[in-house]
Amino acid sequence: MIKKQHIAGWIQYGSIISAFILLVNTATLFNLTAVKTGTINFFEPGHHVITFFYAWLAFIATLLSWKISGIFEQAPGIRVVWTFLTGLLIYWVFATLFFIAVRAGYNGLYIDAGYLLRNIIFSFSLAYLHISGLTLAWLYFKTSRDLAIEKQKLEKEMQNLHSRLLAKNLEPHFLMNSLSFISSTMKSNPDEAENFLDSFSDVYRYFLKHNASDIVSLREELQFLGKYITLMKKRFGGAYRFSIQVDDTSGYVLPFSLQMCVENALKHNQGNPQNPLEVNLSRKNGSIIISNKIEPVGNTLSTGWGLDNLRQRIKLMLDRELEVHTKNGFYNVVIPIVEEAGIKRKAPEQP
Repeated sequence: MIKKQHIAGWIQYGSIISAFILLVNTATLFNLTAVKTGTINFFEPGHHVITFFYAWLAFIATLLSWKISGIFEQAPGIRVVWTFLTGLLIYWVFATLFFIAVRAGYNGLYIDAGYLLRNIIFSFSLAYLHISGLTLAWLYFKTSRDLAIEKQKLEKEMQNLHSRLLAKNLEPHFLMNSLSFISSTMKSNPDEAENFLDSFSDVYRYFLKHNASDIVSLREELQFLGKYITLMKKRFGGAYRFSIQVDDTSGYVLPFSLQMCVENALKHNQGNPQNPLEVNLSRKNGSIIISNKIEPVGNTLSTGWGLDNLRQRIKLMLDRELEVHTKNGFYNVVIPIVEEAGIKRKAPEQP
């Protein structure tokens, strides 16, 4: 069953096309009258009606030919030429039938081959040439626009898939470290392992909740970071000290971005209760800065995740660069804060 909105849409498009054809044909008739070509008279209403129908036949013939040409794979330029020529044959059939119906059927006048040939030539210059040309221009640019939109949708889908695959890498990275601690503590201190496991479950829920998210509010990320820091204090005792100086929590960041930087600092730097390593977070110029003194650990096993993962996600989702630099013995990572409406996603590069 045809829906009412479809019928309304067809009526709307038909009205627009009819108005456009009427405008073009009015200009054509005026021009022909001005140069006194043939028997066309701009002030004769019947001539407007006849040429209006010829123009509609030209539009329909071109549209049919374009649809037929879409069956075959062709370069855009070849498709335009193919459509114009094939549409011309279809138009000649329509125009001939229309001419016979009007001249012989309605007016009862004589028709021979000469009349038909002259009608074909005249109606070609009167209607088909410019109507088909304008229709082809519209179809060509419409198709190009639709292809561009479809390409953007595909790129966005690829980007979302790529981003989620990158985000998935964070889960095993965090999971491996936490399970390793639980395993090593289970036998020596079961109560501590149980407490750690309870806190671990709260933190991991955040991973499950935001794993497929593009961005999260800075407020949520800081709340999650607070739970993660609590977890790390249980794991490492007083070996690390954390300072979060972020009064303005507006804006958005990539999920797990702050946690990843803190985890990276703990992984690659040593601390102890007598000389704890300080990890500082502050907000400056639309960014979060994670800073720690460089106290390198001797042998650290790296899985290849971490900041490289975060760098790819920031480039992919925000088209920004992750800033990492050292100054005066401190390691600094700068995480961009964005407004939700200001996100600029970038499609992943093709291999």
